[in-house]
Amino acid sequence: MRIFGVLASAVFLSGCGKDNDQIMKEELGYQGSPELWSEFLQCWTEESIATYSAMEDNSAMEREVLDSGNQGFAPATYEAIASKEKHLNVVLPKSYKDFLLASNGWRQPMLDSGDGLVLPVERIGFFSDMAPEFYSIVAEDNSNYTISAGSEDSHSPVDYSQSQDSVIFEESHFVNSIAISEETDSGIYLINTHRTTPEGEFEFWFYSSNHPGVYKFVSFAHLMQYAYIKTIHKPEYNIPYDASFMIDTCAAILGFPRSDSPKRDTQAIESIY
Repeated sequence: MRIFGVLASAVFLSGCGKDNDQIMKEELGYQGSPELWSEFLQCWTEESIATYSAMEDNSAMEREVLDSGNQGFAPATYEAIASKEKHLNVVLPKSYKDFLLASNGWRQPMLDSGDGLVLPVERIGFFSDMAPEFYSIVAEDNSNYTISAGSEDSHSPVDYSQSQDSVIFEESHFVNSIAISEETDSGIYLINTHRTTPEGEFEFWFYSSNHPGVYKFVSFAHLMQYAYIKTIHKPEYNIPYDASFMIDTCAAILGFPRSDSPKRDTQAIESIY
């Protein structure tokens, strides 16, 4: 069985020990910027290339990353982001806009069971418009914002930890959610515009029938840190990884999810491995 208390990696960060600066980053949550996103995404790309180069068979997207030498794209412009915000009548979350200003989209092998694309800002839109058939399946009969059986009470604290139950979510929140990725297999990345998290951002969702249900994240940074750990380090358990998985990896560049730090139970984390 593989141990992920401290993750092994082809590219390590220097100075990522459990010092005061790191503890401060854990308490503050997302502390990123477009520049730090560029650093994180470059670190991730380098690890991806090392991983894919060692594989005998690559998917079409993995070959594209190897051929281009990059998982990302040119940065979005401020004008493009502002135009989309005006079109959607919403202010996009800071960590997501910081990402776009570093890379306008992202090649995401294993977005779900298959590869997918985190969309450029010009192509994002309401879930109901972007994937109407998929939307009708997952959001049917929830337009009245009623709390159905198995859903969470909108006034109750939300669990963003790695122990969250993916089948407990507010189904009515699919209404006016914003799709920011391709629909891949049965998975899609969404912005839940109905809830603000402890990070001061809209909640981000990864919906998939493979969990099944919704993984909830306190920020876009948290979602992408999860995607990075899942695709590069590939722990045995596919869960919304907390800070214990991110230490000494590229993910630590962006800080650690705030909701996770005060209540992290390291004994419980170690016990499942």
